Amino acid sequence: MDEWIEKKTIVFDGIDTEFGFMQVVDGYYLDEYMRFLLVDGAMQSAVYLHDNAGDALPFEYMQEFDWVYRINPQIKSALLIGGGAFAYPRYYFRKFPQNRMTVCEISETVIRLAKEYFGLDALMTEAGDRLSVYAKDGKRYMEETEEKFDLILNDAYIGGASSESMKSQAELIHKHLTNDGVYAANMVMALEGDASLAGRQEMETFAEVFRYTFLLPCDDELDPEEQQNCIFFASDHPLIPEG
Repeated sequence: MDEWIEKKTIVFDGIDTEFGFMQVVDGYYLDEYMRFLLVDGAMQSAVYLHDNAGDALPFEYMQEFDWVYRINPQIKSALLIGGGAFAYPRYYFRKFPQNRMTVCEISETVIRLAKEYFGLDALMTEAGDRLSVYAKDGKRYMEETEEKFDLILNDAYIGGASSESMKSQAELIHKHLTNDGVYAANMVMALEGDASLAGRQEMETFAEVFRYTFLLPCDDELDPEEQQNCIFFASDHPLIPEG
């Protein structure tokens, strides 16, 4: 939440949208100088502002997405659901300048703020036709295209869907992955107790569709009954990192 941001400076005073009240602020988080996209006061996304940061990823869960490149080093195309401040696409193109990425960000306001305050315009110019950005729900995009991807990243996870809806979503994702493609989702859940049940139900549903699934907690030292960011992987390709 924004109370964790120190020496906060408001860059964009805020706008009410159907997805919440959005602001852009600069400040320090864990002693790092960053620019944040806040939605209803919560950190939705961020980028570093200090000179030597390059395109480093601001949050640990984003760094854990890199497991997919150990699982399948042949990834050439990716679909990202949830653009936010577009920190991950910027990192992706520095890491893989010849790869392609399609980003579905449901909020047109988020895309506009990313262009004005987080360097998305410059990234789109640099990446050219290797980067496509759509103001669209990721599920709807997949329903309307036949394209397949080596990687589908879900950074807009919302739990609580019905079992039937979850099964349909898993099948849709499976349809849009290449044979060795990998799905990775940022899931906020506990590892044990009541707060783990919805996440476990979804993982069990995906396990009915994919040959292999795996959950990677981002904080091994946290109480297992507390919610945390976890990365959930699903694939028909073995989820064992090479090397």
